Amino acid sequence: MLKHNFPSDCPIRLKKTL
Repeated sequence: MLKHNFPSDCPIRLKKTL
C-alpha cells in the first residue's frame, strides 16, 4: 500500500507527519 503511493504519498505523508 505504501509502495503504491510512494511517489505521490511520500512527500505529502512526510510533510503531514512532520
